[in-house]
Amino acid sequence: MLRRVLGGILLAALSLCACQVLIGIEERSVADGGNDASLVFEDASVSCDADTTRCGSACVDTEFSGEHCGRCGHSCLGAVCRFGACVPEVALEIRSSGAVWAYGHELLLRSVPGTDSGAADGTLVAFDTLTTRTTRPLGRAGRYLDVEIEGDEAFLIEHEPTQVRRLNLQTGASAVLYRQPNLDPAFRKIVISGDELFWTTRDDVRAMRRDGTGYRILKTVTEGSFGGSPGLLVDSSWVYFGIEDEPLIMAVSRDGGIGQVVDTSRTAPEKGLQGAAIAMRWEDRMLWWSYKEIRSLPFDGGAALSIATTAEVPHGGARDDRYVYFGDVFKSDGNAARILRYDPATRAVTVVVSGLKDLANVAVVGDWLYYAAFGGSVYRVAK
Repeated sequence: MLRRVLGGILLAALSLCACQVLIGIEERSVADGGNDASLVFEDASVSCDADTTRCGSACVDTEFSGEHCGRCGHSCLGAVCRFGACVPEVALEIRSSGAVWAYGHELLLRSVPGTDSGAADGTLVAFDTLTTRTTRPLGRAGRYLDVEIEGDEAFLIEHEPTQVRRLNLQTGASAVLYRQPNLDPAFRKIVISGDELFWTTRDDVRAMRRDGTGYRILKTVTEGSFGGSPGLLVDSSWVYFGIEDEPLIMAVSRDGGIGQVVDTSRTAPEKGLQGAAIAMRWEDRMLWWSYKEIRSLPFDGGAALSIATTAEVPHGGARDDRYVYFGDVFKSDGNAARILRYDPATRAVTVVVSGLKDLANVAVVGDWLYYAAFGGSVYRVAK
């Protein structure tokens, strides 16, 4: 018990240090690897004391066990377990603009020459997570980058210049499909649906075919004061999008129109629910993250469900076959970002790792979650 009390005091003291991206981060090589623990079945005949947990036939301290970190069977894959959470490790020493995207066993990110994550002279690189050290350049990438990947092809929206670009991820060959003559309105989010591309801007919702033809504005966003939010989903008939500074989720026909509000469960004065920062499809429903809440909406109509709350500002999510992962950033505290795991089956939200300085989004590659600090390195932590 004394060890737990002392450990809690140590953790509180360490949290005051802002010079590390994570409390007690281990600067270790990801090449050390590690194996996930096999399924653990409890042995009822084993009796453990109050400071340990029965995992199979062993009594385990789940606060510091690398193979049973936080719970039985949760392996840190060779990384350190500290106070029941796997400690992230540096996967790639690089200066990045913060966002990462999964492409097979590779990770796409925008490399910048210095600590300015918004520098205009960035380069898109592919980081091979299997070799742990290899990167290959894929050409210049503008600021405020968003990437949508299908097969070996990526579609990018960029700022400076403000454009939509197609990129072959194997060869690096690219073609500009649409370039806006002015920097504004800034592009926010891009989605592929069939042979068409859809994207939101600060002013409107746009679309064109994947070959660059058929460009059109589907709707001018008059709701709110700052236009469309990054949240964007598309089905066979409708384009769903959020409003930056209002708690509204809207839809417009793929052919264009005035649009309509599809979630009337929230009203404009509820500013704490504004933003619709992340949108994701899960089976026959849409998941939407606002600044304080995760909402679930059916595609075919019906009531919205409030299924979980978030602390402050959600940052880009990713998913595997079972869970959804996303960043949760406290704007008022520069050392309080965290990664959360949401289970759609149970609606439970659990903390994967906390005490991060910042992060832009999360990517899933194999058994790992990857993220990058703005202007800093790429990290990984076991799922």
